Amino acid sequence: MNDATENPRNVAIYARISDDAKRIKSGEGGLSVEQQVRDCQAYAERVSLSVSEIYVDNDITATKKVERPQFERMLLDAPELVIVAHQDRLERDTGDLERVMFSGIQGVTSGGTKISFDTADEELMARLRSTLAIHEGKLKAERIRRASRRNAFNGKYRGSIRPFGQTLKGDWVQPEADAVIEAAEKLASNEWTFFKVSKVWNDAGLKTPLSKREGSAKGQGGNEWTAGTVKQYFGRPRLKGYQEYNGTLYKLSDWTPLLSEELFDAIQERIQRERKDSSGRAPIRVTTHLLTNICVCSACGRGANVGYRGGAGSKKYYRCPTTGHGTVTAPPMEEAVSRYTIALLSQHAELKAESENVIQQRTTLQKKRNKLIAEHEAWVDDALASKMKASRIAKAEELHDAELEAIDAELLELDANRFSTIFRESTNRTGKGKWDYATTIDLSGWEELEIQKRRELLQTLFTSIEITKSERGKRFSEEANLKYNHTALGRKLHDALIDSFMDATDERHLK
Repeated sequence: MNDATENPRNVAIYARISDDAKRIKSGEGGLSVEQQVRDCQAYAERVSLSVSEIYVDNDITATKKVERPQFERMLLDAPELVIVAHQDRLERDTGDLERVMFSGIQGVTSGGTKISFDTADEELMARLRSTLAIHEGKLKAERIRRASRRNAFNGKYRGSIRPFGQTLKGDWVQPEADAVIEAAEKLASNEWTFFKVSKVWNDAGLKTPLSKREGSAKGQGGNEWTAGTVKQYFGRPRLKGYQEYNGTLYKLSDWTPLLSEELFDAIQERIQRERKDSSGRAPIRVTTHLLTNICVCSACGRGANVGYRGGAGSKKYYRCPTTGHGTVTAPPMEEAVSRYTIALLSQHAELKAESENVIQQRTTLQKKRNKLIAEHEAWVDDALASKMKASRIAKAEELHDAELEAIDAELLELDANRFSTIFRESTNRTGKGKWDYATTIDLSGWEELEIQKRRELLQTLFTSIEITKSERGKRFSEEANLKYNHTALGRKLHDALIDSFMDATDERHLK
């Protein structure tokens, strides 16, 4: 540290964590703000520093750009030295680090690691620690997404709050369950309106599900029903024994549905009818789009939403929920992704072949996949209980994911007969895309495939597709606006696609 901070006169402590109660209850890593403050005070006592101010931002997440009031106050006060439990408690990204640096604040962790910018080497180390923390956060997010997808695929309910009428395991809760079934029958027969349901439930003392977690100051629910909340509730596929993940429906296992599929679908038809405008036409907007939550913002990693310039039925685009981040016009983007996807699938040698005993083989593979997941999850539970090293668990996770990817590749091959119609060669040479494959691909067969199946194929090939904000006045460009993050199978097919172009075309097409 510099001379001003070797014997600082103005010393502060800063602590931050997201949702203390949730982390403590779940046993996740990370110290509570109280423990962070105690550790920082203990360090100050060890090195004879007098703390004049303590700044605490509690329940402030690191993954969303939520303002940290105490962090902002600390930057304005600009103490000479700030003690933190760890550098990532002080800054959430390199932008925060820049603000700390330009405020003139020096830092130190409760373990004695300096956060200084006096020399080029010290600044480099601070930036490296920040970059590594961001990288670890992204790796953790990827692991969570993989686990969520596995849970959805295996029929595990992903919600953390008990749904109205049922337990988290799908068992019925009375008298709520009977109230749901009665209301569903009345809605399907048009005897009741959604407002009528809300009134009946409120009069019976039935409240919306309480989402407040034990020990947390946050939460919502436990309120009276409205027509809107009733309509939202009856749109949840879990009522018929399914759950949605990334736009795909997965059947819940060991779940007792409250409604039959026929009754649930009848209510959805009613909801759709009531969305029609005065001319009797339903909005063009669809509930599931090709790339929803498959494309993500390259700047922050958040899943892109669909919007319409001028309302439903007008120009569609994908945009990051964070203001000022990526926005890409949907039609050319979906076309480019579709052409590239078909080009990749065309490299799958047996995709168009119909193998013998495909049903039996697929059943065997599916059982193998389910057994593999169950055994791995049991192993992880034992490993965590025995306090096995995180590095060993991470290595096992990698091997497990590789085995699953291999099985998924075999399942894709067995499903080839269902996808063979997507391969149609076109004589139209007007397509535009990353390489010349775009000029020889007819999308009509692909577009005839139901959107859920197209999404499944995309998720087999890509972990995500990053979108980058276009420069003002620039048209969509696949090279400039998209970055494909492949699965293991997608990377293999991508490499095969490159090899095919190396054999068939001049090497300049790949530059």
